[in-house]
Amino acid sequence: MMGFKVARYLSIEKYEHTRSVAKACSSAIEHIEPHDLLNTDIVALAESIADLNLRIVLTSGCPCTPWSRLSENPLGFRHPLADLVRRTAELINELRKRNALWKVLNETVVPHEQLAKDICELEMMMGFKYYMHNALMCGAVASRPRLLGLVGATVDDIPKVRHFNPSFVLEDGWHFDKQPVPCLVAVGDSTRAPV
Repeated sequence: MMGFKVARYLSIEKYEHTRSVAKACSSAIEHIEPHDLLNTDIVALAESIADLNLRIVLTSGCPCTPWSRLSENPLGFRHPLADLVRRTAELINELRKRNALWKVLNETVVPHEQLAKDICELEMMMGFKYYMHNALMCGAVASRPRLLGLVGATVDDIPKVRHFNPSFVLEDGWHFDKQPVPCLVAVGDSTRAPV
């Protein structure tokens, strides 16, 4: 994982299907119960993680829907899914108090222009700076403008590489009309319905 030898791979994932995909990718993954960060005792979780005496690399992806640029009037931190961002910040801060964090990669969407100020709130909440990055620049098939919150790394550390042929991800006989491929996005309040 990211070039590190992983001693323990702990995960909190609400959806069973996503857990099964993750398990297929890494049989060593340990899914922490309850499988919902909103129902997790953050202080107890941070204490149990700190007790492992490992250098912790925390990776997380915050929900995109509250800040989506596809929405005409996105709610940002007023959206119910923003509670997951707050809980992630709580966990990061509890781990930080215990000197249990080594590196952090927190990824989210570049917010709607009406919510640009939310980046400052996000940085204050998490306790680190966010950087603009497009996944297209590190080998992704399609454009995907992102915000990366990083501790122990910079966007400049990410190798720059273009995908050799994005059409390789399609079934035979299909191809992308545009290259680079435009951003693939979710619609509405679903993260599982790409346009």
